[in-house]
Amino acid sequence: MASANHAVGASGRLSYDWHEMTFCLRWDPKCCTILCLGVDSSFQNQLQQNLNQMWAEFQGSEAGSLLAPLIEVLVAMYDQSAYNMIAQRDSQIMTGLGEAARNDSQVMKELGAAAREDSSAMRTIAVVTMAFLPPTFLSAVFSMSFFNYTPPQDGRSGEWSISEKFWIYWAFAVPLTALTLGIWVLRQRWMRIGM
Repeated sequence: MASANHAVGASGRLSYDWHEMTFCLRWDPKCCTILCLGVDSSFQNQLQQNLNQMWAEFQGSEAGSLLAPLIEVLVAMYDQSAYNMIAQRDSQIMTGLGEAARNDSQVMKELGAAAREDSSAMRTIAVVTMAFLPPTFLSAVFSMSFFNYTPPQDGRSGEWSISEKFWIYWAFAVPLTALTLGIWVLRQRWMRIGM
């Protein structure tokens, strides 16, 4: 009979060590001897226990029945070998999953760092925009032809005057601003629903 011990080699594949086991059986009504060659001590101990239990119930005329405990131990050994192979495969799968999770964690860490950098850049842009937008708006409004400034002359002080058509500015500015904000709100809702 042959038995296999297995291990994972350096390449990550299962490798097997085959052990040839030989059994010689000598039986007579008063004594039973089984010579086991090429087996480990746990196999011998388990076989000895099975034989001791069986010998008390043994009637003495059926010599072939002594093979039953031997086969029981062999089956148990092969079962254990199969379970070990399954556990080893599961361990390799879990190791691979752990490695994948570690890689995912590293990627998420890098994404978090990039997001922090982007967030910092966005805050900077927002601050610069807040600093320059009001003066830009004021300069744009006062540069329109709706306003007129007459400098002082002939002893009179300077004068500001507003055109009668200044309402045109508001007629376009307010709806355009409302349209822009409405598009932004709809886009935000659409993105929230899409998630």
